[in-house]
Amino acid sequence: MSLWFWIRWFGLDTVLAVSSVHLLVMQSQWSFSTAVGLGIVTSFFYMCDRLVDMTWGHEVASNRHLIYRARPLLLSASLLMLGSGAVMFWVVLPSDVQWSLVMVFLIFLCHVGCLFFPWYQQGKDVVVSLIFTWVMVVFQWPEVDPRLVGLIFCYTLFNLRIHAMIDRYKSSDKVGRRLNTGGWWGVLGGMGGVLWFGVQCYGGLGLAFGVGVGCHLVLLRWPGYHWFEWGELCYAIPFFIVASKKILA
Repeated sequence: MSLWFWIRWFGLDTVLAVSSVHLLVMQSQWSFSTAVGLGIVTSFFYMCDRLVDMTWGHEVASNRHLIYRARPLLLSASLLMLGSGAVMFWVVLPSDVQWSLVMVFLIFLCHVGCLFFPWYQQGKDVVVSLIFTWVMVVFQWPEVDPRLVGLIFCYTLFNLRIHAMIDRYKSSDKVGRRLNTGGWWGVLGGMGGVLWFGVQCYGGLGLAFGVGVGCHLVLLRWPGYHWFEWGELCYAIPFFIVASKKILA
């Protein structure tokens, strides 16, 4: 099995994206143990989300989903290992963070239940972006800058809308059809929010998020086989750039 297989199996590209946001939010309070625990939780819920998506909500199952279909034993072992690690990580957290994450988990369960309904498909990216943003800032709340909260939410929504559009229309000659879908409003809204909040938070350094937006749009025009992994890398790079500058300043 190739390196690409394990990256896709455990969602390590998504773990990288989460780590980049966590590093920027936590900065001097960042810890390796928390980063590892958050990575385990991310991988576990990534796997669960892909399985549910494949069963209920996804119109066209992609290779990211079908990878789990032919390996039930490896899937069961992975879910058991990651699920156990996620519970252990939750147990050692402060009680206020624990209860916040319980609330997020209940919202996630509602999200999973709603995936069964076709009407929910158009709005699910907003819910996922809210859940993701909540988890990212819960360790620093209420000290975290509200503008950073807005930046994380908008960039995550933008990222998810780009992914959804590529998922639906992978062929580059269909880019015009992508622009006509209702999801394009989410792309425009997320793009505007990213640029505005990025500059408001970090001035000229915030334009790094504009570079990330541009890379996503290039990916939308020329998606390849590993488009999802490249998209997560495009998402992570601006957070790493800004976090590195802030930490070294």
